[in-house]
Amino acid sequence: MKITGLVLAGGKSSRMGRDKALLVKEGKTLLLAALEMVSKICDNTVIGSSDPHHSMPGVRRVMDRWPECGPMASIASAMEALPASELFLPVGVDQAGLFPGILSHLVNVYQSHAGSPVAWSRPDALAFQVRERIQPLGAVYHRRTLPVFRRSIQQGNLSLYRLFRSSPTFASISYEEAFPQFPDAFCNLNSPQDFIRFSQIPQNND
Repeated sequence: MKITGLVLAGGKSSRMGRDKALLVKEGKTLLLAALEMVSKICDNTVIGSSDPHHSMPGVRRVMDRWPECGPMASIASAMEALPASELFLPVGVDQAGLFPGILSHLVNVYQSHAGSPVAWSRPDALAFQVRERIQPLGAVYHRRTLPVFRRSIQQGNLSLYRLFRSSPTFASISYEEAFPQFPDAFCNLNSPQDFIRFSQIPQNND
C-alpha cells in the first residue's frame, strides 16, 4: 500500500511563544528534521500547513480545508488532496523524540495485518498506546477514515483521541512492549523549557 507521510506544522505554538516548526536543533529546523525522518519510511511526504513560512523546496504543502480545526482536519485535507494514497502517517512537528524505527514498526504491524481474514485485525487506524494513553499522531490511518473525519468535523467533534476510544475500527498497540528503552519518544515540545531539554539529547536517526 502506498503510504504518505504528513508533517503537521500548522499549530499555533502559543505556549512555545514562537513557531515550533522553525526552531533549530543541530543546524536543522524541526520541520526539516521531521520531513527527513518521515521520508525514510514513506513513499512520499507532504507538509500540512496553511502558513507559507512552512514551505520547503520540492515538498508539497497541503492547506487545511477546515481552518482552526486541528490535526483531524489536516489529515482529512491531505486525504482529499492525495486520492492515490491509501495510508497516511501524520506526525506533529513537535514530536521531535520520534525516530524512523518507531514509525516503521507501527507501519509494519499495520501492513502485516492488512491481509488477514480476521476482521478486527484490519483496523482503519492504528496507533501506539503510551502509558495507557493513545497517541493519535505518529499513527497510521487508512483513507477509509475520511468519511468519519468529515462527519466528526461537521459535528464539531475534533478529538482524534476520543475517536480512537469510541470507534471499533480504530486500534492501538502497546508502545512500551515494543520500545521499553525509549520511554520519552512521544513527549511533545510545548514550552521553551521542553526545547532546551530536548536540545541536550542527541538525535536518534535510526
